[in-house]
Amino acid sequence: MPLCLYRGPLNVFGLGAGIAGVLIAAGIYPAVAVLGLTASYNQVFGVSDPTSTQTVWAAQYSGVSPQRVMLRTLPYVWCVALGGLCVTAATHL
Repeated sequence: MPLCLYRGPLNVFGLGAGIAGVLIAAGIYPAVAVLGLTASYNQVFGVSDPTSTQTVWAAQYSGVSPQRVMLRTLPYVWCVALGGLCVTAATHL
């Protein structure tokens, strides 16, 4: 999950889409499982990434730094992402 922060390699808007495509094309995981995995860990990106536009705008509006928003929301969104990974693993793998 930390690899999708700061436009990391698992971010689906970058290299993560390629990695997902390779996992599907190589037959490592079924497409539904890859979708569940990427949707789960990218919850962290959608809420806590300090480089995403919505986080920067919300932080500036609130008068705090984007890094502070990340630190305050990261534990909660990691729990959500972990829950999504567990559900995906239990149902599709």
